[in-house]
Amino acid sequence: MAIRTNTKTVTFNHPFHLADMEEMQPAGAYEVETDEELIEGLSFIVWRRRRSLIHLPGTTGSAKLMQVMEVDPKELDAALRRDSEPRQEIDFATRFDEPSEKTYVEKTPDTSKSPPITKTILQLARELRRRVKIDRLFRVIREGRDPK
Repeated sequence: MAIRTNTKTVTFNHPFHLADMEEMQPAGAYEVETDEELIEGLSFIVWRRRRSLIHLPGTTGSAKLMQVMEVDPKELDAALRRDSEPRQEIDFATRFDEPSEKTYVEKTPDTSKSPPITKTILQLARELRRRVKIDRLFRVIREGRDPK
């Protein structure tokens, strides 16, 4: 039975995590080895994937310089796809007082039972200012000062 090993380098632009990993892995380039075996007895050449290994850097403060871990190729492909998708960014106003037309949508886990809650950044900023004022008032009262 013939076995071949293919080595490729995959690059993650963002930190990532796979099922059997203990912690998040930092963004960067990772080497992936794939072992394949030749299926004999057919009229054409077919290679079957046996296993895939990813080389991970050792953790900080650990005696491990490098760790090699078996990984599901489908899960690795899905992680690379998620990594390449554009990240959703929200354009916050530079100050809380500035009005913003951007909308922040908060979805509940089961959207079929309740509709999403939609608030503008300005509404969120006002709510935050109210909470900060209340916190300051409680701090003044606790310290025994006269609230003005």
